[in-house]
Amino acid sequence: AHATGGAYFDAAGVDGLTKALGEAAVRGIDAVKAIPGKAPGNLEIRPADMRGHRVSDAVTGVAVGEISSFASAVRVPPGVYNVSFGNAAWRGVEVRPNEKTVLEPAVLVIEGASMNGHAILDSETGAKLDELSSFRSQAPMLPGLYDITFGGASWRHVRLDGGQTTVLKPGILHVQEATMSGHAVRDAGGNEVANVSSFVSWLPLPPGSYTVDLGGRAVSFTL
Repeated sequence: AHATGGAYFDAAGVDGLTKALGEAAVRGIDAVKAIPGKAPGNLEIRPADMRGHRVSDAVTGVAVGEISSFASAVRVPPGVYNVSFGNAAWRGVEVRPNEKTVLEPAVLVIEGASMNGHAILDSETGAKLDELSSFRSQAPMLPGLYDITFGGASWRHVRLDGGQTTVLKPGILHVQEATMSGHAVRDAGGNEVANVSSFVSWLPLPPGSYTVDLGGRAVSFTL
């Protein structure tokens, strides 16, 4: 709560949660009204994504500006704002008159990322928050726990800490002289997670044990 400019509300049971949510909503509106002064302040993201971050008023939802790697700061009136990061948002960001508020997100990098892409999922809800690929292999993210997809496989519970860069270094499977019809790749549970062929003969995978079908025979390997 402190890191995002918010407040902590304790809740026990359904009734307590309902009450806490109500208090949080009122607290959010009061926080906007409580900021004195009219002089604008600066809101900055280090580092910002080239695709941009929408900055919107936390109460009305109205967009007031955008931050990106090309313009990493925006000047806004005093208030409380939500800042987008992919399909998620850094909520309750407070900007005070003539002051600078700096957000330092986590940065996720995937070495040897696939052209087909890697979905970044919230570990708890499974919601897709962003996607990386060989075309865009790194991005700033909200601190938290994520699952990163590699075809049908997942790199589970990747922890991203604010202000730090986390580099995933997946193993690489390369099948020399792969056939056009392809070779199924299965995880330790026997589930097919990928396929390599003469069109795409290599792919990144999370650490683990796998098999690849070669000439009708399942060949085991570990990354």
